[in-house]
Formats: sequence, C-alpha cells, structure tokens
Amino acid sequence: MTLNFLPGEPNRAYSAVALTNWNALPVFAYCSGNNLVILTDHCHHLQTIYLDRDATAVDIHRVNGKIALAIGNEIHVYKPHIKNFYSFNFSGRKDISKLEISWGLETVIINEDDSSKVNCLNWSDSCDFLEDDMDSQNFFGIPDEYNSETTCELVVGSEESLTLWRLFYRDRKGNKTVSAKRLWFKRQANPVYMVKFSPNSNTIASIGFYDTALKLWHRVAFGIETSEFDVVYLRHSSYITNLRWKGGTNSWGLGGATSGAVSPTASSVASTRPSRRAGSVADIHSIATTTGEREHNVLYTYESQSVVKVWTMFFAEGDYQVLFSGTIDLYEGVPEPKRSGSRYCVIIDNDIVEYGLQKMLDNLEEDHESKHRKTSVTSGNLLHVPLEEGRSRSGSTISYYRKKEEHLARLQSSNFELVMVIDEDSNVSLYGLVNVSHILPGALRQFKLEVKSFHEDNYGNKHVPFPAFIKLGENCLPKREGSLFFQDISLVTSGRDIHKDLTLMIHDVARGSIRHVAIGFEDLFQFEPIVSPDSGFIKLPSPSQESDLLSAPKEVISIGTLVHKFTGHNKSIQQFIRSNDGAACLSVTRFCESYVWYPITVSDGGVTLSRKALLKTKSPIKYAVILQGGDFVVTLTGDVLTCWDCRIETVNQNTCGHTSDKLAVSVGSLTIKGDQRVLSLLVLPETKSNVAHIVAIKEGLSSEAWELVVSGGEVKLMSFSTGQFPFAPTEVHLISPVDPVGWTAKVNKGSPSERDMLAIIDSYGSVMIYSVSLKDNQIAWILKSSFKTGISNATQIKGSSLHKLAIVDENCESFSVWDTRGCLLEYEESVKQSSVGNGQKIKDIDWTCTDHNQSVLAVGFSSCSILYTQLRYDYTNDTPSYRAIKLIDISEQTTHEIGDSLWLKNGTLVIGAGNQIYVSDQTLDPENDILTQQALGTIQIMTKNLFHLCRVLNGPLPAYHPQLIIQMLFLGRFKTVEKILCVLCDRLREISLDPNGDVLRDVDPTLGLLTSDFAALEDSEPSKGTSFSCLSNGNGLLPIDQSPELLSPAMADTLLERLRKMKLPFLTSHQQITLASTIEIIMEIMLKHSQSLDVNGMRFFLGMKLFQVNQSKSTIQGAITMRDINFAMHSDNKDILLNIVESQGSDRMTWAKAKSYGLPYWLPVPKLMEMAESIARNEFLEFSNKNDGKRDPAQCSIFYLALKKKHVLQGLWRTSVGNPEQQKMMKFLANNFSDPRWKSAALKNAYVLLGRHRFKDAASFFLLADSLKDCVNVVVKQMKDIPLAILVAICYEQSDKGSILSDLLKDYVLSEAMVKGDRWTASWVFWKLGNRPLAIQALVKHSHELVEDPGIFGENVARTAKRLISDGNGTVNRIMEDPVLLVMYDNLRSRHLDYLKGALGLTSKDEFEFVLRVSYYYTRMGCDYISVYLVRNWKFMLADLNDMVKIEEEKVKNVIVGPSPAAFSSSRKKDFSNKIQPPPSAFVEPDMSAFDFGM
Repeated sequence: MTLNFLPGEPNRAYSAVALTNWNALPVFAYCSGNNLVILTDHCHHLQTIYLDRDATAVDIHRVNGKIALAIGNEIHVYKPHIKNFYSFNFSGRKDISKLEISWGLETVIINEDDSSKVNCLNWSDSCDFLEDDMDSQNFFGIPDEYNSETTCELVVGSEESLTLWRLFYRDRKGNKTVSAKRLWFKRQANPVYMVKFSPNSNTIASIGFYDTALKLWHRVAFGIETSEFDVVYLRHSSYITNLRWKGGTNSWGLGGATSGAVSPTASSVASTRPSRRAGSVADIHSIATTTGEREHNVLYTYESQSVVKVWTMFFAEGDYQVLFSGTIDLYEGVPEPKRSGSRYCVIIDNDIVEYGLQKMLDNLEEDHESKHRKTSVTSGNLLHVPLEEGRSRSGSTISYYRKKEEHLARLQSSNFELVMVIDEDSNVSLYGLVNVSHILPGALRQFKLEVKSFHEDNYGNKHVPFPAFIKLGENCLPKREGSLFFQDISLVTSGRDIHKDLTLMIHDVARGSIRHVAIGFEDLFQFEPIVSPDSGFIKLPSPSQESDLLSAPKEVISIGTLVHKFTGHNKSIQQFIRSNDGAACLSVTRFCESYVWYPITVSDGGVTLSRKALLKTKSPIKYAVILQGGDFVVTLTGDVLTCWDCRIETVNQNTCGHTSDKLAVSVGSLTIKGDQRVLSLLVLPETKSNVAHIVAIKEGLSSEAWELVVSGGEVKLMSFSTGQFPFAPTEVHLISPVDPVGWTAKVNKGSPSERDMLAIIDSYGSVMIYSVSLKDNQIAWILKSSFKTGISNATQIKGSSLHKLAIVDENCESFSVWDTRGCLLEYEESVKQSSVGNGQKIKDIDWTCTDHNQSVLAVGFSSCSILYTQLRYDYTNDTPSYRAIKLIDISEQTTHEIGDSLWLKNGTLVIGAGNQIYVSDQTLDPENDILTQQALGTIQIMTKNLFHLCRVLNGPLPAYHPQLIIQMLFLGRFKTVEKILCVLCDRLREISLDPNGDVLRDVDPTLGLLTSDFAALEDSEPSKGTSFSCLSNGNGLLPIDQSPELLSPAMADTLLERLRKMKLPFLTSHQQITLASTIEIIMEIMLKHSQSLDVNGMRFFLGMKLFQVNQSKSTIQGAITMRDINFAMHSDNKDILLNIVESQGSDRMTWAKAKSYGLPYWLPVPKLMEMAESIARNEFLEFSNKNDGKRDPAQCSIFYLALKKKHVLQGLWRTSVGNPEQQKMMKFLANNFSDPRWKSAALKNAYVLLGRHRFKDAASFFLLADSLKDCVNVVVKQMKDIPLAILVAICYEQSDKGSILSDLLKDYVLSEAMVKGDRWTASWVFWKLGNRPLAIQALVKHSHELVEDPGIFGENVARTAKRLISDGNGTVNRIMEDPVLLVMYDNLRSRHLDYLKGALGLTSKDEFEFVLRVSYYYTRMGCDYISVYLVRNWKFMLADLNDMVKIEEEKVKNVIVGPSPAAFSSSRKKDFSNKIQPPPSAFVEPDMSAFDFGM
C-alpha cells in the first residue's frame, strides 16, 4: 500500500527544514506550525510531535541522531529510540530502513542571558564515547553508530547572540542524566540568520539578515568548561543568502554505503595555533606544510547576484589561512541582457561523485559479465577486450562497454565536484569543479557536462554522443517562480529503491511546500564535457567533430523524479469537499483560509496532492461546490454565495512578488434570500461544461438555485427557479447530496435525471431519494424511491449515484448499506465488538466506484479507514454482500483523530487528520494488510491494485468459474458448457507443454470466447434422453457422428488431472474444487442418467450432487434447497430419483438421510408411506447398532404410529428386553385407543411428556390418542422439524390433501415463506394445496400479494399478508432471490393448462419486471453472459388469452404434447417461447403432467 502524506505546511523559514543521514539512515524533519514532523524510511514513515508553540528552527545530529528544535528562546532536544534494534540485529541487519525509530523529548535548554527568539542552530559533528562521569556512555549492547547518549556540541544563533552548548551525560546512582553546559556566548549586533559548523568542528560560519560580510569563528581554545573563538570577516559584493561547508552532513557515511550501516569516526580536534590571515590563491605561491586533510575546509557562500564563492581554510606554516579559491557564475554563458529570473545551485561533493562513478563502474562490470563478456579493469588503464569476442549487428558490443567505461573512468580521474545550476523553468546545467578538494590550494577550474555520452537505449540500440538539453523531471519545481531554498543533497545507500541514489529537498518558502526529488547517478553521469584538445580532459577524434557536436540540435533529457511533496495546512482540517469528477478537492478549516488541491503522480506511481489555489474568505466556509475540475469554486459563507476563479492564469495574475500565495479571485457573489438555515449545497450534473446549476436546500425543504455560466473570461452568477419537493417528509433529520461516483447520467432539459441527487432520512429511519429535471427553466424535484430502514436517529447518511446508501446508527457503532433502486438491505455490520476498527466509533463514510461501476465504501474511524467492496451475490451461500479489503491505518503516523475523508478520481482516498493530509492510492499490500490477505484468500490476481481486486471479487466471472457453469447447466446451456470445458482443457494442455507457460498469465478469463458465444441460441433442442449434446454410447466411446471438439470422458479426465496440478487465476481453492466436482457431475449424468432423466430430474441430480460436495467441505449444508425440491417435484422420473437417492452412500435410509434429501416434500404419497416404514425400521436398527444391541422402539414410534401400525410397534417392544420402559409400554399399547378412556389416557401421557421435554415421545402419544393436529404442533413448534410434520400428516391421513396438512402448510410454511420472501417454498405450498395458477405466479410475485382472501388461506395467512401489504414500499425486502426462479417459471408455463392460465394471469408489467429483476441478479452474481442471453432471447407470453387456452385445450384433447420442455434451453431455436410444436410424425409417449389426477 502506498500512503503518501502532506504532513502540514512548513514554516516559512529556511532553518525550519533539516535533512541528514544518521549513519546511512536518512532522517528528514521540518517545522509545521506548532508541530515537528519527522520522516524516516525514505519519507515513508511519519512521526508528528505536537508542541505548545510554533517552532522556528530544527537540526539533526548526523552521529547520534538527536534533533534540536528552537521554540521561542528555548532549545528542545529530542533523543531517538530504536524499538526493534535487537530483532533487527538478530535478523542480519539487512535493511536499516526497517528500523523502527521514534523521538522523544530529552531536555530543554534555556539561555538565561538571552531571552530573544532563536533563529537558527546547528550541531557539531564532534562526538565522544568516553566512559567517565563527565562524558557519555554506551547503551548496553548498542553499538556506537546507534548510541544517542554521546557528548555533542550545538551552536545557536538568536536575535541577539551566538551561543555554543555542550551536552553530556552524568551517571548518578546508576541513572544517566543529560546536562547542558554553555561553552561560549557572544553578543551580536544584528540578528543571526544562519550559522553552520565546519565538518571538523574547528570553525563556525555565521551571517545576519542581508549581511555582505561573513563571520568565520575559528576555535582557539578547547575545553569541557569553556571554548574561545577568533573571528575572520569575509567581504562579499552582495548580501549572502546561504552557506555550505564541503563534506557537510549529507555526504556522511560513504564508508558504510555498501553494508547499510556506518560507523562514525571521532571528530576530536587537536589544538592548533590560529591566525587571522585572509588572502587569495594568487597571494600564495608555495605552501611548505599542511596539518592534514582534517584541517582543510572548503566553504561555499551564495550571493544574491547568483554568484557562488569558494573559500578554502587550512593551516600553513603554523597559521590559519583563509583563501578565496574562485567564483561560480550561475549565469555562465548567458549574455548580460538575458540574465533574468532566479537561479539555484546544488553542489555535490567529490566523495559522493567518486562513490557514484565507482558504483556505475561496478554495475557496468556486472552487466557485462551477465552477458558472458570478459572484462579486466586495472587502475589507471582503459578497458582491455580480447579481439576474438563476437560482434552485434549494430557494431561491437564490447566497444559499447569499452566506450562507456572510458567515459566513466575519465570522469573519475578528474576528482571534481559536481555543480547543478537550475533555473526557474527547471532547466539544468551541469558543471565540474576541479582543484576544490586538493589539500594544496590551486586555481579553481570548471567544465560543463553537456553531451549525452555513447549509450544504449531500452531497445539495445547503440548511439553516439549528441548535445543535450537537461531539465528536471515533471513537477520537481513549482510551476511559478518563487522563493526556493535547496537543502544539501543527501546520499541514499539503503532502502526501498537503491536506484534513487541522491535525495534533494526543495523548500518553497513562499508557498509553504517541500518537494522531495530523487536523482540517480545514471542521470547525472550520462553526460560528458566538450573541451578543446589542449585542455587535456577529453580527446576528441578531430576538431570538426567538436564543431559538429556544438552545432547539432539538442535533445531534451529529464533527470530527477518527484517522490513526495510535503505541504498541507497549518490549522486542523474540518471538512473536505470534492469536485463532481474527483479531479480536485477543497479543504476547509474553522478559519478563513481554505485550499483547492488536485492530485499529481509521483515517481513510484503513487499519488499526492498539489495546491492549486488559496481561498481567503471573510468568514469560515459552511458549504461549497467545485466546478470544472477545480477551476471554479462556489462557497457559502454566512448568507453570501461567492464564486471564486481558481484557474492558473487567474491565480498567476493575482500573485504579486515571490512571497504571495496562489490567491483565488472572487468573480461574483449573491445574497441568499430569506432567513432559513441552509442544510446542503449541491450542483447538478450538466451536459454543457460551461453551465452549472447550484442548489441550496434549506430548512422546511425549500430550495433556492443559481445558474453559473462561464463565457470566455467572464463568469455570470444569477438566480434560477426551483420547484417544491413532492411528497416532502414532515421531518428532516439528515440530508446529504449523493456522491457523484460513476458520473455518467446528465440532466437534460425536459427529461429527468437518471441518477440520485439527494438523500433524506427522518428520525424514524424513513428514507426518501430525489432526482431532478430541468424543464421550462425550472428545477423540478422527482421522488425516485422511499423506504423504511428502522434505523432511528441516524448520525450519518451518504448516498452514491450507483443507487447505494450507507447509514450509520445512533451510537456510531454499526452501519448498513441499502440498494435505493430495489429498496433492499444489502449489508450491515456492527463494529463495536469487531476486530475491524478496534471498537472505534464510525466518524465518516464515503463512496467511490471502479471504472466498471463496482461500488467501494470507505468507513472512517478515529485513526484508520477501512475500504469495503461489494461482493457478487451468491444465493447458494450465506456470504455477506460486502467485505473489507484494505486497511489504511495512520495511528503510527499521528495522534490526531481523522476529521474527514473523501475519494478523488482513480481510487485515491484523501484523509484529513489535524493539519495533515494522507493520500492513499489504489495499491494493495497483501503482505502486511490482514484485510487484503483475507479478501484474496487463495485467489491469484494479476496486479496488487484496489480496483483490480474489486473487479475480481465483484466483476464478471471468468468463463470457467463453477458458478457460471452451474447456472448455465440450470438454463440448459449444455453445448456452451461443453465448449468452455473443451477450450479450458486445450489451454491447460498447451501451458503444460510450454516450458515457459504460466497459468496466471496465459489463461484468459474469457478463454477467447465472445459474448455472442454465450448469448446466441444453440442449434438443436434436447429432449428426454438427449439433454447433453455429448453422450456416451455405453462403452466409453463417442458417437460416430459427434464432433471431436465436444467433451468426452477422456478429455474430462485430462481436464480433471490438470485442475489437480494447476491453480487457475481468479478462483479460490474451494472454487477450483467445486469446478472439478461439477465436471465429475456432468460426466456422471452423461454416462449414467442422460437416457433416463428428464430436464428437471437432471437439475435435481445436479443440485443433489452439489449438496453432497458441500457436505464434504467445512461449511456443511443441512439439506438440499427448496429449489432442488421443486425440481424433483416437477420431474416425471420420481421413482428413478428415489433410487438414485437411496444409492447415495452406504447408509440405510434413516430419517436424517431422508430429511437431507427432502423426501417428504416431493415423493408421491404411496412411495412416501413405503419410505416411512423403511425409515422406521432403519431408525430402530441404527439405534441398536450404536448402543451395543440395546433396543428402544421409542426411536421409531412416531413413524409406525403415523402409518397406524401399532401392532408392529408392540412387537418391537416385546423384543426390547432390558429396556426399563418395556413392561409399561407393552401394557399400555395393549389397550384399545378408540375407547375414549384410553384416548384420554394417551393425551394425559402426552402432556406429561411435554412437561419433561420429551417432545418426540409426546408427539407419538398424541398419535395414539388420534390427535394428529396436536402431534403436528409439537413437531413444528417444539421439535422445529417441519419435514417430519409433513411426513406424519401425509402418512396418517394417507393423502397430501388432508385438512391437517393443509393447515400446516398455510399456518406455518406459507406464513414463514411470506415473511422471508421465500418464493420457492411459496410455490411448493400452492402446488401442494392444488392451486397451480398461484404456484406459478408465486415464482414471479410476492406471495403475500396472492393470499388476501382469509376464506381460502385462513386468518393467520391473511393477517400476515395484510401486514406485509400495509407496509407497502416501506417494507424492505432483505432477501435477494434465486434467478433460477425464471427457469422454473418458463418450464411450468408450458407443462400444464393450469400453469399456463396462472402465467397468463400475470400482467405484462409483472413479467417484464420479473425478467429485468432476474437479469439484474445474474449481473450481480457475475453471470453477465447469462444476463445478456436472457434479455436477448426471452419471449413474453402472447396477449390473447383465449387463443392460448384453445390451443392448450386442443393439445390435451388430442393427447399430443410437444418435446420435453427444457427451461432456457439454448439449443432450441425459439427459446422461452410458448409456441406449440407441430405433432410428431411418430407416436410420442404423452407427458403425464398434462393430466390432473387429483394429486
């Protein structure tokens, strides 16, 4: 996961920013208001320290990692603490960027003699590790390079003085305490602007504001109690703007660059004899002796006239010498009249240059060896290559390496400092300085690197040198000229990207931002100089070539990339407001300054924000809308509506000088009418980009609107007419504009908008969704939907233009997601006890969507934000509709709570916490994010991208997904399934034979199939015995006339073998197992049952086998679904299905097995009674086998008594020797229960058993007493076993038309089905009740709409239906339906006249909405192909009822039936049609379901 941040606006002082390598670990810190921002891990880890006042200066010690911070006249010192050093050390110290470091306050230093503000401070590199009472001591087990308890020195410059402090540690009774000793104090005539210690801690350089004289304070006395300094003045022609010592803090650590850790070197300085002599190089002709390199310092001073002067300090003949070495003109080569604008200078010391060149040479050698070339490099010699080496087509490959190495070797031998001169347009000039690093001073020489050297491009082509025009990368500099301060460049030797060799921090002081720019050595050293041959630097082949190079056209080459941009607010953010297109946002505080931001891309592909404009209002902004990608902003402050022009050209014109912000311009304002409080402000989606309509919603649901027109450079803001809200609620608890995600629907004049615009909820949880239309120059409100949620006093609502609404409850502890188009509750979650969010309160919710309109919800908590994506609808499993897929946790970055968040375009989430802004892009981090790991499971995805994962979890299913395969089998799309499996088998076989084959890369989710392959009708119509186009001929061979590309048993075996060895992309392991099981089921049907089962029978068999597959998984399904029961009930092969069920497993037919296969629901009465007796016998034997031969007839009593076979039960009790109840039961069962006395005795015993919770025995005694109704009530209410109640009622009444069964179905089964919205059960009940028209209508309509007559269905059913109907649209259907309902509907309407009449009893609207609803369900399931097939091929019923009835009656009269119906059979040429087929030429056995036998 890439989390970029804008930690806050840096304070507008050069000293407010510090960058240092603490032993090869980059540490960056800056002051932002009253915050100290510390960034480590290459600016990927953030720590914020909150202060009581604004800080003015900061510096970081490069040896011990301490941070000194100036706050007023106080110095706060923070000490680093490494949390995980020991685990890091034991793991091999592989990457120091993995160190977890935090800083804490160690001490506060106050100068009692100076109460003025501190302007600047700087650490000395001098450190001591001596162990005595006056010096620092090591931590136990911590090496010196990570020891922060060291003696160190700090120089401080204030408004009135310069002060040198020494920090040391005392050991008092085993406790170390830090102390500060003032070594030196010097009053200053002017405020100190900048102070810098020399690398050897021997000299201090200081300047004041607008000083033209530099003060060099040279140390003349050393001590632990006091120090003395002598001063040297260095005059300049203009005021000095910056100082830099050569070998400064950021080149520290080259010795340990390769290992990633650096051991500091002691910087103790020996006593010297100082001298205050200043001169120039020309004054000294010879220097006899020097005191060594450690006494040699070089100082660069930057003047306001774009000149850098170089000064050299050293000891010669016992005197301290300061020599002027030369000048660097930043306008070198530019004529005087053209010298305008600002120029900036960045100097890279020669030790960094040498390190970079050596690194490139090492990489070149490794690259050479990787291409099997032999090289030998000797010190001072050129590359030697054997002549027998091969050559490439474009020339000698060896020649390329030789030329490149020659180029690098020439640069390395020059021992130069590299100077980058950058102008305000990002143009870069590279210069080399020679003789700067020599201990013996010499004349400063410089050369320019301006030719792209001999190189190889990304395609392997070699190119000769050519002149180059060098520029900084995109967004590395501000687009407008400003006051920039370039921090010392820092070397990167470890971390996330070792190719980013150098780090440059560019501080835009005027506009409050810092740009983190990364530059690679390859960028800098790809150039070489052009100098004449007599210079001795580079020898060109001929003078003409030099002339040609100078005159050749230059090519633009960019160097450097923007890694981060640090800016933000200096006050806490209260609210974010986004533009309609997500291209810009507005951050609002409780003060009068607000910023417009837009996203920019940084080098690693991440996203950060760049400030576009500043809005300075007279009072804080209440509401705002952003137009045209942030070019215009309309704000509401008080009762004034103001339009602001934020376009770049306008902002530039309004900017004066170098210190002004990007101020937006007010271009119009209006006063809002009336005294009503504004509740919301929104903008309509427009078809014209230059026109916008802005609407304010006020108390009482009145509205006021304005029209904004942009014409040329002018902006007009005028009032616009609005209408009243229809069906306005009496109370408005919350109101929220709908988030314009997936912004595709526009408002056209005269037609209503298709998208939701406004969501309103009252305190009782009733929701109303409104859209708008523009008609007759007026905005008209349209009520789109309304429903009740039951959520009282909601704290937040947020709608999405994709018809989603998120609601947070009263306690901010749970949220729910609703589909506003279908009025459905899709998801709800309580976060109170959930590990997600750690029990925090919900603070914010925001919507976005992918480019394929998959919804993504961000739920914000106090310290984190969790992203949820919508999942595919899966009615076969109890899976949620949403799941968390990404955690954005900022708790380790800040202690501020999240104030607000919003989505920008391309899945960028912006979070505001305090004055800081965090920006999270689409990148996922499955290695560290547990939510992403759980969402992925075993799925393999192509990219670690948020939107890609959303498409995988909620997009169209791959063609080989088992869900899609199963749904197409239910539809009868047999040939399409075969084609998919054959193509998949061939593809896996090709990959297995390819040594470079990769399943994840090479398996296309569509398998190369087109949408037309799924949507087109198939050629032939299957009938009974030929439902699958590929059938076995009994010996495992294919029919002679069968196409070889169709699925065969051998191909199925091959495919199953591949699936066991290869992991398919976009499938979990469970789904791949299900796919293999589905293939096995298909083959079993083809080989065993294709000749004997009809279509519904095969559908039942498919459902039964899938049920068995689920039984073997961790999630156990209790019984087959009512869908499968309906298939069995409507099959003409129930006897065969029963035989198949009985053959499943080795167990006898026990009640558990019968119940799991739903036998009481679909077996005919005679078969069910036979089965009941078999179940009774097996229950008795199973108990005996499990209990060491003990016998208990009570286990089967209810079955024998339901069959009225008391004598069999008596015989079983007679054989149950040893049962404690044997004698009592034998005696009791011997009585005549037709006698009222014994019937009463049986009833009394039944009630006693009820009191003892022996419900099964009580039900049996009720049957003895001939009280079937009481028995059924006990089984239903106490035992919760409706299938047993159905079996008992049918067997006892020996009919499925009995009154008790009818009451059971009406009062319990149908009522529960109505409440749950279970259409399969409702249809089955109506079929059992003999009402076939309602049985087919229940598949289409809600069952409570069909049972309003209490005289037919009873008071209980009618009361339930009345209650559901009374709620009307207010009742939310919380259950999404099974799309296979449409399969059954199409099947039934062609099976029987009564079903046909029932289908014709539906209105065209009912059927149309049903088809659209099922199509939507298929889409939500990811079966988009089926959805397209459905809407393309569905045939609606004919309108003429009489003609249809006559045709059907004639068909029944002649005992002629068409081919066996196959719902959605894509093999027939007119799918979904009720057209009657012509009589067959040969006799066809009639379909017996066309006759009514009274069943």
